[in-house]
Amino acid sequence: MLKYIIVITLFIVSCTLPKDKFLKDFGIFINETEANYKSYDDSEWKITQLNFIAFKEEFEELNDKMDNNEINQTNSFINRFEKIEIRRDPLNNILKIFK
Repeated sequence: MLKYIIVITLFIVSCTLPKDKFLKDFGIFINETEANYKSYDDSEWKITQLNFIAFKEEFEELNDKMDNNEINQTNSFINRFEKIEIRRDPLNNILKIFK
């Protein structure tokens, strides 16, 4: 019986759509960044920014496969990250403040 449960679980996990995995991973990334950005040193912050750019590029690739709710969710993640950037370094992000 345990074998069947494991096989079914693996099947369900392997059938996850790329956009669903993207939304889950992007959400986790944003939540972790919001919780920890104050403790990041400059090199950690650069890595975080590179990860964000990678998520934005992946969003551009998946955008045509997403419905409006998924697009809105992704845009809210992007806005949350931009707010983190402003809070972390307001002087270098002054233009974003006035958007």
